[in-house]
Amino acid sequence: MRHVIAAAALVAALALIALYYSGSDTPYGPHNTAWNGYSMAARTCLRPVYYPDYNADSIFIIPMNPISEEKGLEGFVVGGGRLVVLGDNEYAAELLRGLGINASFINGTITDTAFNALNEDFPLAIVLNNPAITSNATVLALYGAEPILVNGSYAAVAETSELSRINTGGGGAVKGPFLVAAAVPRGRGYVIIISDPAIFMNSVIGLRDNEEFLQSLCGGRAVLWASGLRGDSPSRLVRLAMGYAARVASTPWRYAFIAAPLLVAAILLNSNRGGSRDES
Repeated sequence: MRHVIAAAALVAALALIALYYSGSDTPYGPHNTAWNGYSMAARTCLRPVYYPDYNADSIFIIPMNPISEEKGLEGFVVGGGRLVVLGDNEYAAELLRGLGINASFINGTITDTAFNALNEDFPLAIVLNNPAITSNATVLALYGAEPILVNGSYAAVAETSELSRINTGGGGAVKGPFLVAAAVPRGRGYVIIISDPAIFMNSVIGLRDNEEFLQSLCGGRAVLWASGLRGDSPSRLVRLAMGYAARVASTPWRYAFIAAPLLVAAILLNSNRGGSRDES
């Protein structure tokens, strides 16, 4: 019986570990190695977490569903943290409103036939001098960005060229430049709004200065709060459960938490061998 229990514990432990480290097809997911994933960004400087980690220097979030932790995030920023909101959808706008920021996005994808990385669908944006981010990055490659409108105090971080445009329907078009990244001061910190989460996807992060810009945004200890992403795959649910269980633990203890079932299985196997010798 002990042998069966030990074997079951070992199989369960290996299955959990395999699921934890398995890939994902979630768009912008930190474990997604495909063209639309964030696995390269995660290797660069973003540590994925599945619960709010307010001990970080920077928190990145891609709102793909309603976010209810506005108070905690606001306290993080006011205390001196940097919150990077990547997205131009209703959930991003809702999160910003919850943080006391009056910002919106113009409905229309930016294109540029002259100043682009690959073609007009990959317009370029110039990184501007600003008090929030110190970076050597000068030009960003975009894909699917929409213009940002901010009412109130903010610093422009990146703008497209005067030749960029968005189609308004009916054959009309609005010309740039357009604001695609902005820094809004809150207390001792900043909320960085970037209307294009695609700039850090695996297929785009290597264009122009995107990766260098990401490193500048990360600064010290940066995390990607991945609970804002869609896709409740089994591997994501396991990572969520294990991350929550290790919430109050330090990183070394998280590894111990993962290894604990293996240790239990080894003890049971050893005990079973001892019992077999005694019986003989």
